[in-house]
Amino acid sequence: MRVKLPECRMKKDDFREFTSCAEPACYSVRFSLSNGHELKMELCSQHLRNAVRIAEIEAARLFPGDQVKVSSVSFHHLALADRRLRAS
Repeated sequence: MRVKLPECRMKKDDFREFTSCAEPACYSVRFSLSNGHELKMELCSQHLRNAVRIAEIEAARLFPGDQVKVSSVSFHHLALADRRLRAS
């Protein structure tokens, strides 16, 4: 059974620096923030290169007034995970 990939986060949110996106998300990305919180979002391969900047913009929206930075990032390739599920 083939799993439908989620939409890229950039389709749902408005970020001035980045264009809207109609691509499926190939990556699930988890960010650990300097304030102890975590963010999770799905991104396409085109927006993945800007993942830290996108997370910092989102963190500024969620935690206004704080100087929140990304302290670590982990990526999960969704398409590869789908192939592994189908193979087993």
